[in-house]
Amino acid sequence: MLSYQYNQDPSSPLGEGEVEDWTGDWPGGDDYDDDSSEDECFGERERKYVKDDGGWYRHLKHTLAERAFNVLYPRQLGVVIDKLYDGLTTGVVPWKEILLWILYATLVSHSCGLPALGEVLESRLSNWSRLQLSVAAFDHVMSLPMGFHDSKDSGEVIKAVEQAGALASILKTTLLETLPFVLDMVIACWYVTYLLDAYAAVIVIFVGVSFSFVTYYITIIMMNARRGVATQGRAESRKLYEMVSNWTTVAFFNRAKYERFRLTQTVERSVKASQWDTDVSHIMFACQEICEILGRLMISILAAFRIVRGYMPVGNFVALESYWDTITTPLWMLGHSYQQISSDLVDAERLLQLFKTKSDVIDAPGARPVQIPAGSVEFSDVSFGYDKSNPTIDAISFVAQPGQTVALVGETGSGKSTILKLLMRFYDVQKGCIKIDGQDIRDVTLDSVREAFGFVPQAASLFNTSILDNVKYGRLDATDQEVHNACKAASIHDKILTFPHGYHTKVGERGIRLSGGELQRLAIARVILKNPRLVLLDEATSALDTETESKIQDALRRLTLGIQEVFQGQRLTHIASRPATPSSVIVSAKGGRRSTECTASFHPASPSGS
Repeated sequence: MLSYQYNQDPSSPLGEGEVEDWTGDWPGGDDYDDDSSEDECFGERERKYVKDDGGWYRHLKHTLAERAFNVLYPRQLGVVIDKLYDGLTTGVVPWKEILLWILYATLVSHSCGLPALGEVLESRLSNWSRLQLSVAAFDHVMSLPMGFHDSKDSGEVIKAVEQAGALASILKTTLLETLPFVLDMVIACWYVTYLLDAYAAVIVIFVGVSFSFVTYYITIIMMNARRGVATQGRAESRKLYEMVSNWTTVAFFNRAKYERFRLTQTVERSVKASQWDTDVSHIMFACQEICEILGRLMISILAAFRIVRGYMPVGNFVALESYWDTITTPLWMLGHSYQQISSDLVDAERLLQLFKTKSDVIDAPGARPVQIPAGSVEFSDVSFGYDKSNPTIDAISFVAQPGQTVALVGETGSGKSTILKLLMRFYDVQKGCIKIDGQDIRDVTLDSVREAFGFVPQAASLFNTSILDNVKYGRLDATDQEVHNACKAASIHDKILTFPHGYHTKVGERGIRLSGGELQRLAIARVILKNPRLVLLDEATSALDTETESKIQDALRRLTLGIQEVFQGQRLTHIASRPATPSSVIVSAKGGRRSTECTASFHPASPSGS
């Protein structure tokens, strides 16, 4: 684990407003392996679960033991009643039978017996399953291509990922509730036949069938109601996310009352859907109770007739009444399980749809990490379009040699940012190929390609944590001093020292507490700390004032010293007035239709600047 040692003025101990060190849980050293696969990690966690917690074997042994004592407890109660009845004539108290009955009663107790132990084991399995599914859902969403993330509804995706608990609940309900209670029903049919006769088994089957019939048909109605609850819940979550994330827009136009009205309408629809779902649940419970009462009435009448006619002892009636709850509990639980599974499936529908969404940017079979001994980059007849009928870039070709600064120039929408995204393989080219040192980037691992780049976007985005943590995101094992040095190189260190908590200052959501220039320089510091082989700059200064741009140009000059290659997306107006050097290349994308390579040199601010 990483530990931060703060011994400088900017890192003095925090009092009020202290920022949580959320990188403390980052893996370090050998624990952090970018090349380990999700399947390997999952398998390792499963093996650890089996080793530490006994895994599924412990649950199986517990289930079988609990089923056995569910029969022994009421049977022993009947034995005690018969022995007490015999004691009226013999005067002998059946201490042995009573103590054994107390032992069985303790073992079937819901507070301290096998059921309590079962709940502990179930919670461990359920939490373990939820952990695996949550991580799998996160990994899957993060592996989806940029096309998905550009068009996604963030609030809805977050809500869907949160439904990993619903899928875990399905696993728990199916394996730990439904299957054991099916076993209970089989044992119940055998035991009531043993106590009474085959007619009793018929009654149990009748109750089970009628109970299941009622549950099945009412649950169909409940599923539609639950689907409405899930739909309205996602709409409510989406609306809240939009309003909170766009607070500044709401405030600028003074539309708080309007947004409150919109939210009220959304919540009202959600409440109505939830109320209908609750009403249907109560109707189903009432119908199930009627089935259970009718079954108890029929089995009691049958037992009474057999006792008064001398076919069985009185103790069997007591045992049967005691065991009836064991008979009907599985029915209640089966009904609840079916309802719960149906409800969870509805809740998890969006997550299941996410799992079905596949990425088209994946590692090829047998892909190996990219090797970059020199650092040349070649675009060979590359074409790509977000809409295939309207290509953004068409048949673009150029070669960038090691040590060059490559300026990608053109009007807005000409494809400059798209070229950078293709180079980092956020999208795959539709025609042609992109090579790094002769290696097609589609034939090497995706992680190794992205690890080779440092990227400074048009609009830098930070996590809502400290400046230190955000810069350290560029290299997780960096020391505090290395972070400070990177910030000095990015001309932001002195500014950070003026903040209330120095490097511990929390930047706000997406860095909203910082100015545009401060955000941009922190993004540069993060890339400096990473020390990549190639650097990509996407109009890093296009929207800044002259003074801030000058500071960032100076930071970029420091960033690119010693870097093998620099790609810059720039507008033509930012290039035209600048002097030239023989180590630069200008690539012009005009209208996204054609590209030409220019040998005219280009010097942004230094031999390798912007």
